[in-house]
Amino acid sequence: MNRPTLNAGNGRSALLLGHRYAGPFLVTHKRYTTQFQQTWHEHPIASIDFVLEGGGVGVYGGETVESKAGCIEYFRHEVRHDFRSAPGGIRSMHLCIPADLIDRRTRTAVVRELEPSRALGLAARLLAELTSPDASSELAMESLARELLGEVVPFARAPERGTRPPRWLAAAQDALHAHRAEPVGLGDLAESVGVNPGHLARAFRRRHGCSPGEYHRRLRLADAAQRLANTRDPLARVALDAGFHDQAHFTRAFRSHVGVTPARFRKALAS
Repeated sequence: MNRPTLNAGNGRSALLLGHRYAGPFLVTHKRYTTQFQQTWHEHPIASIDFVLEGGGVGVYGGETVESKAGCIEYFRHEVRHDFRSAPGGIRSMHLCIPADLIDRRTRTAVVRELEPSRALGLAARLLAELTSPDASSELAMESLARELLGEVVPFARAPERGTRPPRWLAAAQDALHAHRAEPVGLGDLAESVGVNPGHLARAFRRRHGCSPGEYHRRLRLADAAQRLANTRDPLARVALDAGFHDQAHFTRAFRSHVGVTPARFRKALAS
C-alpha cells in the first residue's frame, strides 16, 4: 500500500501549517490565504476534510458542494471536480486515505456535514494531536483516522437492494430536519407520516441507531457546531439559541455526542 504523497504548497498563498503520517494515512493542515480557483482535476486518494476557516464551492461528480467552517466532508478518490475558494481563502485539515482502504461498497462521491454524533469530535481530536504531538500521537492519530473513516462508510455505501427506507420513514427524517429549531412531539411526528408512534420509534432506531429525539438533538448540535466555528458568540448565547436550558446543559450534551466540550471544539478550529 502506497502512502499518500505530500503536497507542501508554494509557501506563500498555499501554506502547509503541519503534517504527519499515521500508519497508511497522511494528515495535513493547510491554509490558502487568498482566493483561488482549481480547474477540473481528480485525486488518486480519498479524503475527509475538516474546514476550519473560510470556505468555497466546488462541483464533485456533478454535485455542487459548499464548504464552510465547521463542516466535515468526505470525497471519494478519482472523482473529477473543480473548486473556487471564498475571497479570504480557506483553512482546513485533510485526512488523506489510500484508495486501498476504501470499502468497495462506498460508491457515493461526496458525503457532506456528517452527523455530529462522533465525526466532529474525532476530527477535532485528530487536529489537536497534529498540532501538539507527543510520543503517542502517531498511534492516537491512526486510531482516530480509522474511527473517522468508519463514521463515513455507512453514509457512502451504495444502497443495497431492499435497504432503502420506507417513504414514511424518510418523510419523518425530513420533518426532523425541517423542524430542527423547535420542539417536536413523537405523536405529532407519527401522525404527520401516518404510522403508530411506537412503530415509528422502533423503525427509526433500527435505521439510524438512535431515537427520533436523539437524532433531533444531534441536528441542533450540528447547528451549534457551525455557530461555534463561524462566530465568536458567547457559549451561553449559542446554548440558548440551540434550544438548551443553559450553558451547562449544552456542554454536557455537546461533549456526550461530539466527544469534546464546545470550548475545546472552538479552540481546535482556531489552532
